[in-house]
Parts: sequence; C-alpha cells; structure tokens
Amino acid sequence: MNSAAGGACLQRAAALFLLAGCLALSGCGEPKEPELWIYTSIYREVLDKLAPQAQAAMAGVKLRWYKAGSEEVAARITAELASGQTPADILMTADPFWYQALKEEGLLRPYRPPEASRVPPALTDPEGAYLTSRAAVMVIGYNAQIFSADQAPETFAELTQPRWQGKVVIGDPLKSGTALATVAMLSNKLGWDYFKALRASDVVVEGGNSAVLRRIETGDRPVGVLLLENLLKARENRSPVEIVYPRDGAVVIPSPIAIVAGTDQPVAAERFVRFVMSPEGQRAMVEGYMYPADPGIAGPKGSAPFTSLLAMGRCLDTKFVREMTAERETLKETFGQIMFE
Repeated sequence: MNSAAGGACLQRAAALFLLAGCLALSGCGEPKEPELWIYTSIYREVLDKLAPQAQAAMAGVKLRWYKAGSEEVAARITAELASGQTPADILMTADPFWYQALKEEGLLRPYRPPEASRVPPALTDPEGAYLTSRAAVMVIGYNAQIFSADQAPETFAELTQPRWQGKVVIGDPLKSGTALATVAMLSNKLGWDYFKALRASDVVVEGGNSAVLRRIETGDRPVGVLLLENLLKARENRSPVEIVYPRDGAVVIPSPIAIVAGTDQPVAAERFVRFVMSPEGQRAMVEGYMYPADPGIAGPKGSAPFTSLLAMGRCLDTKFVREMTAERETLKETFGQIMFE
C-alpha cells in the first residue's frame, strides 16, 4: 500500500470512529422524549378520561402515571426521598395536610398559574406551593332497597344512635386521604367521643371509599360515610344507593395539585398544572363526578351547588389545614386506638 492510499484509509477509519461515537452519544436515533411523572390518587376510570386529554395538551412530553390511594402515594414519596430522590414531578392526591407538611419541609416548588385566579382564595395556599385542582365532598350514602328517604339518617351526629347499631361503615384514615380529612373535621367539630360512640355502635372501618360503597350496595352495612362522587357514579350505573347531604354539614375536601421541588422538568410541570386548571382540565374533573376548583364551571350532574356546600362551614380551607397539619399523625394514632385496640 502506498502512503497516499494509507492516509486515505486512516482518514476513513477516523471518520467512521467519530460517526460511531456520535451515534452512541445520541442514542443512535432521535432524542428521547422528556418524561413527566404524575403521582395521583384519582380513580382509574377518571384517569382513563383525563390522561388522553392531558397527553394531547402536552405535545413533546411523555406523561407517566403512578396511581394509588393518597396515603399510599405519601408513603411511596417518603420512601423515595429517604433513598435520595423521587421520580415524581407532579402530585395530585386528596390529603391537603400532606401538602402543607411538604411545603413546610421545602419539598414543593411554588407555582401559581393565571388560571388559578378563579379558585376561591380559601382553597389555595397563599404562597402558591399547592392549589386546589378539584374538591371531594364527604356525605352519607344509604341502600334505598333497605331504607326509604324518610328513614335515612339526616346528620353525621345521629349515626351513633341505637337504631344505626351494626349498620354503618366508614373509610379508614390510615389508607384514605379523604377519610383522614373527614376524621380531622368531625373530631374537631364533634370530638373524639363521637368516634368512641361509633365504635360502641359496631361501626365497620373499611379501606377506601370504593370499599365503603360495596358494603352499602350489598346491604351488609346499608349506611355509610363516603364521597359524593362514588355515589353519583353508582346511581348512574343503577346501583340502589341514595345520597344524604348531612344537615350538620357535608365535609368539603380540597384535593391539591403541586410540583415537586426537585423536578428536572419544571417547564413541563408548569404546563401540566396549567392544563389541569384550564377549563378543559376542570371539565375532566366534572366527568369524574368531582367538583371543579373553578366555581365558574358547573359541578357534576345530580349534585348540590358547590356554593351551598361551602356555606355549611365544613370545608377544609387553608387555615384549617395549616392548623391541623401538625396533628396529622396524631389523628391517625388516636383513630387507630379508638377503632382497632
């Protein structure tokens, strides 16, 4: 081989080496689409409607979802942070106390989109660390094949009366964020003696709201405390259940959305929050039988006006949440001692 030919071969080899290196660095193809992880407690059937709409609004970003109960999400985040980092970028669950605790630990990234201006101030963190994306409402449900409307209980307080002995089921605040919020409100208004009386009346504590609904539907426990959204959906599916808005106040539970402070996708995270708070995102909440945070958008079909529920005075507003956050674990412990020991 002459020197000219040898030089040409070396140049070609060098070019091929550089090309291979470039392909290796670029992943041998198109740049990988960034991912946004959303940890949520929204029901699967609601998520099945929300996720495609959100993905369509988030072109260029791949949405990933982790779905579990509010308390399970909190436990997972705690474990991940203890190990060094969480992949979560967005949190959407139903335990407002947890968000306040995360805020106080500096684990949330404040963001207040223009769309949040329509949310009542009492339902939004003043520093923008988290804001209400939807509202859950805790009511009383009953099996209409067993009780007529005039036989049904009218208040939370009367569920301790002898005639409801062995007939009532409630959610477990150790597993459900909305059950925890309800225990916080009712223990504040009615005292822990209320729960002691429920225990004496042979109340059943049964997981989350779906589990409570199943007990009511089977007639095993024909009266229960659960979310309005579960009852609205069940009624639409011809389940024999009816709704009571307690005269002593349905419990209104703001369900927050927040950005995790350590996210490596802050721009995409803000885009997602704006989608959720947009009219399209808020209407998706209504399709899931939940109240939107935006009072300008009508609530779910067959529900009472949201303003009338707020007027009952049993809303977990930001003031109540701030005051009760430090008591979150104590609430669980006290409830557990009363009901399970």
